[in-house]
Amino acid sequence: MTARDIDYPKLNRFVLLLFFGYVSSFFLQIGSRIEIFGTIRLEMLLAAALLVVSIVYRPGIIYRPIGLLPWVLMLLVFVAIQVPFSVDYPVSASVFIDRFLKFSVMGIFISVFAASPAGLKIFLAAFLLSCFKMGQEGMIGNLTGAMVWENQGVMRLHGSTRMYGHPNSFSGMALGTIPFIYYLYPLSNKYIKLFLAVLLIFSINIVVFTASRTGYIGLLGLAAFFWFGSRFRFRWLSYLLIAVLVSFPFIPDQYVERFSSIFGGVEKEGRSKEKRLEILADSFVIFVENPLGVGVSAFPAAREDRFGRRQDTHNLYMEVLTNIGIQGFVVWAGMIYVLISRLLSLRRLFEGLLSTVSTLPSIDSVSDSISCHVEDLKLFSAFSKAILVYVLMRLILGLFGHDFYEIYWWVAIGGCLALNKLYWVASEKNAYIMQHRASKEG
Repeated sequence: MTARDIDYPKLNRFVLLLFFGYVSSFFLQIGSRIEIFGTIRLEMLLAAALLVVSIVYRPGIIYRPIGLLPWVLMLLVFVAIQVPFSVDYPVSASVFIDRFLKFSVMGIFISVFAASPAGLKIFLAAFLLSCFKMGQEGMIGNLTGAMVWENQGVMRLHGSTRMYGHPNSFSGMALGTIPFIYYLYPLSNKYIKLFLAVLLIFSINIVVFTASRTGYIGLLGLAAFFWFGSRFRFRWLSYLLIAVLVSFPFIPDQYVERFSSIFGGVEKEGRSKEKRLEILADSFVIFVENPLGVGVSAFPAAREDRFGRRQDTHNLYMEVLTNIGIQGFVVWAGMIYVLISRLLSLRRLFEGLLSTVSTLPSIDSVSDSISCHVEDLKLFSAFSKAILVYVLMRLILGLFGHDFYEIYWWVAIGGCLALNKLYWVASEKNAYIMQHRASKEG
């Protein structure tokens, strides 16, 4: 027996290709870009094929549940209950089916097909390549002005797809790439490092020129997370200050003014901050009057009926409270707590496994697999850190955006479940390697 005999589940190349195709077609919304793919419903066909595979697929991994899945299932039930009792049933039914259930499928696929080094790399490749394409479009659209037009007194960059068309959503997409860039960069070869560096430039371009104050705050939050988690905080802060000082003269005044308005500067037009405070006040009243919730994505209708104003909550936490009530909020908050605590635990566990075997010398029959195992552990550790920061960033952005029905949470849930499966195989490999080492030394 060798360390290779204790292995991750195998997926044939065709299934991995289907997985890559689904993830990339989802994020790029390929059906709206290429008419024939939209006509044949390519994304739906890929999803159906992967659902069949995920049902019949039996990887044989022995792992311990992490307590996340019961919370996810409870949330699905609590959200579903709100559909028939909604004050705006057509919208609620549409959002529940076309967004909540549809996006949950992504979590299933990540948890099943990314539970091996090959599958995880396929997911990361599809996700980051899709973001790279959108980032490239954003860069060209900004330079040519084709994707830039005035909004709230500022020229703002917009996305090329319906899902990320709004500047705030486009900025959020770009911010979502940065944790993966930050943690994967040290593990990459020179070609992938170049790819990640260009993706970072694309992402920063989007965050700056979408003029999304939510995005600016999210970027500050990311910088704080990276600084806090760095072992070389002074050096990291020095590099950051140098980057800001070098880039600052090239940022147009309107975006500097937009950023300064976060801290009390004057807005160009639109009274956006005042309107957000008004929305928060309205949402609080609606929640108090409807503590069990008004229905899935039904707040705009309830607000229009109550106040004659229709904008949505612009706040994740009030969105959950007003849509699915206090009982749904408790379940959602419990799920988020479990998700974060499990990601923290998995991060520590992978770092522990890595510290155990990374300094071992070559040992006969396991020497050929130690280096591969160490590289896998580095990838798992980086992914666990990236997903954790990704979730924390979304919670910060949630202070200023209503993102409850978006894809982000399902990416994080699927990633956490996949990491748990990866950990138990990795720990078995570690145990075998250490046992073999002890027997040699004995």
